Formats: sequence, C-alpha cells, structure tokens
Amino acid sequence: MEFPLPESFFAQKLASCQPKIRTRALLHLRSWITDRSSNQVFKETELSVLWKGLYYAMWMQDKPLQQEELADNIGKLMECFSTVDEKLTFQLAFFTTVSSEWHTIDKWRLNKFMMLTRRFLRSMLRFFDENDWEETIIDRILEFLKLTVLNPSISDYPEGLKFHFASLYLDELDSLMSEKLDEQRSMRMLQPYVELLGKPISPIFFDTVISEVFEPILLDASQSLLKKKRAKSESQKFQSTGLKINYKRLSDELFEVAACCGSKRRQRIYEFVKKFQLVSIKCDPLSEEESSGVSDLDLDDVQKATERLLKQERLIKESYKNISTGNSRKKFLKRRKKKANNVQLKGKIQRRKRQLKKKNK
Repeated sequence: MEFPLPESFFAQKLASCQPKIRTRALLHLRSWITDRSSNQVFKETELSVLWKGLYYAMWMQDKPLQQEELADNIGKLMECFSTVDEKLTFQLAFFTTVSSEWHTIDKWRLNKFMMLTRRFLRSMLRFFDENDWEETIIDRILEFLKLTVLNPSISDYPEGLKFHFASLYLDELDSLMSEKLDEQRSMRMLQPYVELLGKPISPIFFDTVISEVFEPILLDASQSLLKKKRAKSESQKFQSTGLKINYKRLSDELFEVAACCGSKRRQRIYEFVKKFQLVSIKCDPLSEEESSGVSDLDLDDVQKATERLLKQERLIKESYKNISTGNSRKKFLKRRKKKANNVQLKGKIQRRKRQLKKKNK
C-alpha cells in the first residue's frame, strides 16, 4: 500500500471543503515544516505542491476577516524554514503558483488574492529586514522578481498581477521600511522599475509603472518641500518622512534608460528627468510646472481658444439640428405614404361594394 507524500497530504487537507480540517492542517503544517527543515532541505517541487494547497485554502475561505488572518498565517510560514535558500524558494513558489492560477480567479475571489499578494510582500520585506538588507539576498530576490512580476514579456507572466504588484510595491516599501532604508538601499529597490521602463513592456504596463511608482515619488517630494518651506517660515523644525531617495541619481538613471526607448516614451521619461532634477536642487517641480504654465498664457490665446470653442459648439448644434430635421422629414414622408395607401385601400373597398350591389340587382 502506497502512502501519499507529506506535501501532497497537506495540500489535500488545506484544500478541504471543511473549515476545521483546513485550520487544523495549517497548524500541523507549521510544526511539520519546522521539523522537516531542520533535518532535510526542501526542494522547489515540494514547496510548489505545498503552495498549491495553500492557494486553494485561500480559495475556499469566504469570510473577509478569516481571509486576512489566513493571509498573515501563510506569510508567517516563512519563519518556519531554517535556511535562507528555503525561504527564497518558498517566495519564488508563491509567485509561480499565483501566476499559473491567475487566469482561473473569478471576480468574486480576485480581491482576496490581491490582498494575499500584499500581505506576502510584507512578509518578504520583513525577511529583508531580519537579514539586515544583505546585498546577496536582495539581488537573488530581485532576480526572480524579474522573472515574475517584473517580467517585461506580455505572454510569460500575467499582466494583471504585474499591475497589482506595481500598485502596492512603493506603498508597502514606504509604510514598512521608510525609517530603515537609506538612500542607497532605497535606490536599489527602485532600480528594477527604472530598468523596466527601458524594456519593450506593454503600453498599459508602462503607464502603470509611471503612475504607481514614479508619480507618487514626485508628489511626495513636492509635499515634503512645501512642508519644509512652511516649517521654515514658522521657525519650526521639519522632520522628513517617506523613503530617502537620491533624486539626482534617479534622474540620471532615468535619463540613461530613456535613450533605449521610442520617441513617445522617451519624451515622457524626460519630463520626469527634469522634475527630479528640480527636486535635487530643492525646487518644487509641481509648483514650477504650474507657474510656467500660467506665464505662457496671454489674453490673445484665451480669446482664440474661446472662439474655437464657440465655433465647435455652433457646429455641433447645427449637426444635431440637421439630424433632427432629417428624421422629422423621414417620419413625414412615411406618414404620407401610409395615408396614401389607406386612401387607395378605401377606394378599392368602395369600388368592390358597388360591383357587388350591381350583381345583386
């Protein structure tokens, strides 16, 4: 008699329809991983089987509060592994499993798997911090992220998961690690997205990276400069918050990346290069943009724009008038034709009646 492998056994129990069985299986899984990892190293295939069960444990959980608790407990499983290699393999197995099942997630379950991705990213960042942000560990994780959520190919990895990861990456990095990261480490964590802009990614992914990663950095820099200026005028001390970023270095790296892009994307990246250069010399890029936009306008431009708008509005009204008159004309002709047909029919009936009267006489 053959017994199932422990990984397969746990996967079956974690995917059970009964909540008690799933909860009990997750508790036993923690202790089993701790014992097994201390004696024998996990293989990637074994962790992939475990992640299959964890994935369906989240799939079967319908209650929101229990979903959050389950996501946190899944992230804490990383603490049960005794070696760094196993923890890294566990992280890679997560992204591989979620990507392979992403197309099967319906709209009712999408939110909880997006939440699971966010909670797992938090566990990854805590893992970085526990290892003092060691360069070799960061390099290894960023390398497998380039194969998954930072993959430039449209077909190799789900675009939706890449969009979601980009939307939460900076947010989680800022909220959890802003006080612990210096400029060098912050730039190291941003570098993959800088490099991604120079690769042949899809237009939607390009816009997502711009709006979710670089625009928030620019907005945060603008707000920090305004607060600093206000505190200086009120003779108060200003304490900066958020990620510590070398804006001059960031603008230089974006400038190098822009050379590899097409004209349309290059122009858009150059706009951020100029704005980050302004931040590096302590100038608010957004206020400079607004003031320059106002100074370029004069009364003649406003008058011409008003005339164009009125002309366009008049043409639209005339077109609607023509359409309405055309429709009324068609309706009139249709009614007249129907009326004529009724008259002809009445005439035929009257002639037929007269013919019948003559025959009866």
